[in-house]
Amino acid sequence: MRSITVISILLFMILVVSLALVNLEPVEIHYYDLQLNLQTIHSSIIIAILGAFASGFLVAWLFGKYEKVKLKAISIKQNCTINSLEKEVAKLKTTPTLPQIPVQTGDAPKTETVSSSSSR
Repeated sequence: MRSITVISILLFMILVVSLALVNLEPVEIHYYDLQLNLQTIHSSIIIAILGAFASGFLVAWLFGKYEKVKLKAISIKQNCTINSLEKEVAKLKTTPTLPQIPVQTGDAPKTETVSSSSSR
């Protein structure tokens, strides 16, 4: 499975680079700076494509790290719960049980049961 991922990433990168090398014309990139002034950069298209690819990769990687940290926190919380429950089970196993009350056999008086269907 890991090799399929690596191969697909390599094929995508080859496609991006080949398209960028075919289109070498300069492009204008317009953006707003921190003071909200419109700025323009003249660059080749390969730099623009690779910059967009790198920024997308960075955003996806950061979201992946966030999810990994969130799952790690859940795992730690669940492990703490498991440990406390295991301690409780061990404590309950060592707790003495109630003593058994001996049942008398043999000399106990017999009692009659009254039936509800008695004849008059």
